Amino acid sequence: MRGHRQDGSGQRMGWFRVAAASVLLTLAVIVLGTVAKYATGTATIPVAAASVPGSAPASPAPSTPASIAPSAQVNEAAALVKTATETATKSAAGTLAPVTVEAEDGTVRKGADIVFCTGCSGGQRVTYLGQLDIEVRIPKAGKRTITVVYEADHESVIEMKVAGTRLAYRKVTGDDRNEQQTVTFTAKLPAGNVTLSFYAYEGDPADLDRFTIS
Repeated sequence: MRGHRQDGSGQRMGWFRVAAASVLLTLAVIVLGTVAKYATGTATIPVAAASVPGSAPASPAPSTPASIAPSAQVNEAAALVKTATETATKSAAGTLAPVTVEAEDGTVRKGADIVFCTGCSGGQRVTYLGQLDIEVRIPKAGKRTITVVYEADHESVIEMKVAGTRLAYRKVTGDDRNEQQTVTFTAKLPAGNVTLSFYAYEGDPADLDRFTIS
């Protein structure tokens, strides 16, 4: 009989342990599930702003400055571009970008003639130079450089006048009228439309191809 009571008591203790283990297992599952939610961000932990008695209320977190609207950025960029353009225009006022004039586009006088030339920039040149007038617009009076492209097989002298006023002479020479060379004149030119005249002053006249005023 004692042995039977002992067996019954042990059996009850076993069931109690099983029940306790089941409860603990259930609680563990609940706790683990809650932790998993917070870890994955699917749940939030409400946090109340705590204050210490007698202290000033906590200041709100500073707000992030609002970004500039795209339209404002576009307007600002457009204003900068406009200012830069106006500044460049003012600084460039009165300057002369290099201007090239073909000799055949001028007016030939005193026996000068225009002939075809395969090696010339415009396909033509002025030969038998007597007088050649070309016109160019100068935005502001000042010192300019006139570069003349020519062909010659003898030594000669070219004279340049501005509006009928003699300004300079240049000696030119060459060995082949199919070979281009350059000579430069420097002169103070007035503002406005200016006529540059070139003459064969001495020797066998050179052929003239083009002029660049800068």
